[in-house]
This record gives sequence, structure tokens and C-alpha cells, in this order.
Amino acid sequence: YNNGISPVSLSQLSFMRRKTSTGLTAPVAFPSGTLEAGAYAAFTTDPDALQQQYKCMHVYKMSLPALTNESGDVFITDKSGDTLDALHYADAMHFPMAKNTKGVSLERLDVNAPTQQISNWHSASSTVGFATPGIANSQQLSAVDLPGKLTLTPEVFSPDNDGRDDVAVINYTLPVPGFVADIFIYNAAGRLVKSICNHFLLPVKGYLTWDGTDDAHNIVPTGIYVVFASLIHSEGDVQRWKLPLVVAKPKNT
Repeated sequence: YNNGISPVSLSQLSFMRRKTSTGLTAPVAFPSGTLEAGAYAAFTTDPDALQQQYKCMHVYKMSLPALTNESGDVFITDKSGDTLDALHYADAMHFPMAKNTKGVSLERLDVNAPTQQISNWHSASSTVGFATPGIANSQQLSAVDLPGKLTLTPEVFSPDNDGRDDVAVINYTLPVPGFVADIFIYNAAGRLVKSICNHFLLPVKGYLTWDGTDDAHNIVPTGIYVVFASLIHSEGDVQRWKLPLVVAKPKNT
């Protein structure tokens, strides 16, 4: 995805992965073409097979090094060899309900959030066949800024990996740097089910997500939950929130 405001010449870019113990693979140049601002493209060694398996567009053929499912490091570099973007991925980043992750793509939730932010990745939705090559991701967060210092959206979500409201997003905007956050989720009986962050230094603006799992990586039962958030600044300013949240069944059941 070209997140910039200008077209990108694909032939100026290269792809690499990190080998287990012998450094990086040789850079593989992307095929000729132009990726317009706001446009998507998919790259594969076998376009025919990809298009038979998925609903996809803008597919390019290129030679790609083999990637393991368990974990790996991938890089996009420019003509000078400088890294433009990089990701260390791991199978554990998938949605816990996706017990068999073979053939399931990891999708980036927000193109403006840091690439390596673990909460910025989610398994592709089952409703699209677990991948959306060359088109918009099935799992995305709204780019709309929400009012208030800390807000929760949606207030009702269904973590079933169907591509609709699969994660709850805690958005925050802070007046100055230096706030440390403790954010925990409790069930209706007052029992702690999830530690979102514990004494975590926040940037002045960002978000955290909850995928509906508890600290043991199990999907929590449907019901009412409460998000408790405490933000403490080094100079003594303390902000606290108590926000209700509902884990619901899928809308079509």
C-alpha cells in the first residue's frame, strides 16, 4: 500500500528477508510499474494460483525468497539499500481463535501506526478467505480522530474474526509527553481478565487494542466488561478512566 501522496516507482524498491544465521538474502527488485498514492498491489511467484484462491487485484509476478510461517524478518529497501520499512513477524501475532494459521494472512490495522507495534496486526477475516492480496485489508481501524483524552470504540464488539468489530480500540491523546499507563480489563464480577499494559510509557497520541482474549490467551465469554485506565505523569498529574465495554456474539447469530 502506498501511504504517501506521490506515485512510487516499484522498480526502485527491493525486498529482502533475514536468513536464520547468515544475514540477509540478496535484494530482489520489484517488477516495473507505478504504485499510485493510496493504491494497493500484491506480489507473488505465481499470480494464477493467487487469483484462483483469492479475490484480488493488481497482482505482480516477482521472484520472492521462501518465508517460514513460524517467524521471520522482512525488509523493503530503496535503490540505495536503505530500509524503508521492516517487520519481524511471528505466528503468535495471529488471533488466538485462528488455531490453524496456515494460509491465514497477518493484516496491518493502521498504516499510520508503527510497523512493529504488535497490537497493529490481526489475522485476516474468515469472510474474505483469510487474505486480501492487492486490495484493502479486511481488518482496519478507522483513521478518524475521536474527542477526549481517552476513548473506547466500539463499545460493543464481537471478537470472532469476521472482519467486523473484531477488536476494541483504546484511543488516547495526551497534553504532554511523560505519561505512564496502567490499563486493565475486568469482568462484571470484578475479576481481572486482561492486562493491556502495566507501567507503560506512552507517546502523546496513539491507541491500544484488546482482541477479546484473557491473560491466558482464551476468548472471554460474552458479557459486560470494564476498562480501568490510570495515566500518571512524572510531575504528579494523574488521570483515571472507567469505561464499560460489551463482548457480544456475532451479529449474524
